[in-house]
Amino acid sequence: MIALALTSSESEARSEARRLRDRQSHRIKKRLEEHSLRTGLGHIHLIAEEGSVLADGRRLLWIDHNAPEVEDLPQMIWEADSIKDLNLILQEVDGFYSGIKVSDNMIILFRDHVGLIPLNLKLMDGGLSAASERVPLGSDAKPIRPGTLTIFDGRSLKTVRWYMPRRVSVRDPVNYLAEQLKNSVKGYVPERCSIAFSGGLDSSIIAHLALQLGKKAEFIVVGVEGCVDFEQASEAADILGIDLRKIPVRGDEILKTIQTLIEILPRRSLMDLSLAAIFHIVSRNSTTKNVVAGQGADELFGGYWRYVKMFREIGDGVNEYILADLESLYITNLERDELAVASAKSTLTTPYLARRIYEFSRSIGLEMKLKEIDGEIVRKWILRKVAEALGVPGKLRLRRKKAAQYGSGIFKVVKRLSEEGLLAEQSTNLR
Repeated sequence: MIALALTSSESEARSEARRLRDRQSHRIKKRLEEHSLRTGLGHIHLIAEEGSVLADGRRLLWIDHNAPEVEDLPQMIWEADSIKDLNLILQEVDGFYSGIKVSDNMIILFRDHVGLIPLNLKLMDGGLSAASERVPLGSDAKPIRPGTLTIFDGRSLKTVRWYMPRRVSVRDPVNYLAEQLKNSVKGYVPERCSIAFSGGLDSSIIAHLALQLGKKAEFIVVGVEGCVDFEQASEAADILGIDLRKIPVRGDEILKTIQTLIEILPRRSLMDLSLAAIFHIVSRNSTTKNVVAGQGADELFGGYWRYVKMFREIGDGVNEYILADLESLYITNLERDELAVASAKSTLTTPYLARRIYEFSRSIGLEMKLKEIDGEIVRKWILRKVAEALGVPGKLRLRRKKAAQYGSGIFKVVKRLSEEGLLAEQSTNLR
């Protein structure tokens, strides 16, 4: 959690930072520390969780990160003497992170290649404020774009793109992706974790690799009693030989969850509310508070049914829409899912979105994502071949699956609650 304010007065900066802290109290997992700094830009007050800040009385650095390949990313960024140096460091780091670096005459805000860890900014008269979440900052708050540095010099904002996806060329795409997925689960997924497990291809690959790597994982599926996801997840769990925790939810519990989430989510369509409710309930029932999910796999490898429909209409032109969905993933999906998990005092891990996998996906042709076989369009073709190479049982590799909001039965309940007017009071603020 980050809450930062820059104003002309120390007391005003402290007051604003503490207001932002209080509006984000649902996501605080550790003790907090506070830092005040007088700079050439004005007075800065920063509040964050212990261990996430470096300070020496002249400078401040806050960073939230998961970068297992780098021994001490905060220290590397702290020692960067220029924007160019910082740019070069970030180009070489495969990880998930957000950060703010403060000096006497400059504030730099930065994010990883995909934008998993949230960071938002709002300009104020003569200053600015920053927070993990958008809603506390107000309607004119803006997320820091993934793969960029946003620089404030006291007069204006300047955005510099530090990240351009590298082109990946390999002789054996299937085995390369299999190895990268294994490395990602090994490096990013905590030793003790809770896997959101629906029994589909994406979560089955993660579960299979977690078991191979000796992770102490629990497997959780959420839905209404008798839903498709319960049936499919139970069957997949039996095939993999894992214990499954089924969390059945009723309409009143879904309503209560949504009434909590609707106050903090920037995007509040019925689909967003349904998916957020699923993630929140999984996280609330997690014993590890480390939630692992297959987010991003559909955008990376052509998993949505709408891509099939578009492919039949415009052929290879659908790839432009897939890439556009990847570019906007931070605002359409990740902001919602991370917030739903964080509001239950948990942390979200998304191994499919590691940079090497992200860049590989952008480098391969559409024929490796959508492939026509015997008149049928097979979605996520290469991921199914990877599952075979990894030893995932055949029934799980070939399975078709409904989207989580439908397979869980939760979207149907949310729609009914909306039609009955039980969400009417909150829905006036939907945006």
